[in-house]
Amino acid sequence: MAYTPKKTKEYEDLILQTFLATKGHHKYPEGTPLRLDITVLKKGAKKLEGQFAPVKPDMDNVIKVVMDALEGFAYVNDNSICHIGETKKIYGLCEGLMITLCEARTDL
Repeated sequence: MAYTPKKTKEYEDLILQTFLATKGHHKYPEGTPLRLDITVLKKGAKKLEGQFAPVKPDMDNVIKVVMDALEGFAYVNDNSICHIGETKKIYGLCEGLMITLCEARTDL
């Protein structure tokens, strides 16, 4: 049996609620190959101090929480994600995530 910590579950819920508010209840059909792009925005001007990209959070954790949050709502199962595209951490004026989910090109 898997256990999801309360803080992680709350973050997954925030991601899902934001998705539902912007995309509604659109769900890709089962078996549709999908591409996922994620940009993590961290508030700060560290780049002015010579640090051009945030160190935290760990990208593998970000990818997992996004995939888990959208499973069952944006797609039936996260095994539909066959391409993790551009995934990066940058500094910005505010904190947040920019998530793009689309059908993956299969002709490449």
